[in-house]
Amino acid sequence: MKKKIKELARKSGFHSVRYAGKWHDCKVYEPIFTDGQEHCIGYPQYIIEENGKLRWTKDWKESLAVMDALGSDEEDDEDG
Repeated sequence: MKKKIKELARKSGFHSVRYAGKWHDCKVYEPIFTDGQEHCIGYPQYIIEENGKLRWTKDWKESLAVMDALGSDEEDDEDG
């Protein structure tokens, strides 16, 4: 499956993927670039492995939900 995930990412211009975690009982992969350069891609997208099938996040709202669920705790202390 990992090979298929990388192929999907490469078809969209990314270099590879890294496992980001679980979201709604689905495995989530983050497409990445490995050339050390900055890339402007718009809103972050994720590859979702769901019921043995691969798909990209549907829209920015789903991407945001994934980011919120898997994101770091750095900004969680905004209220003091």
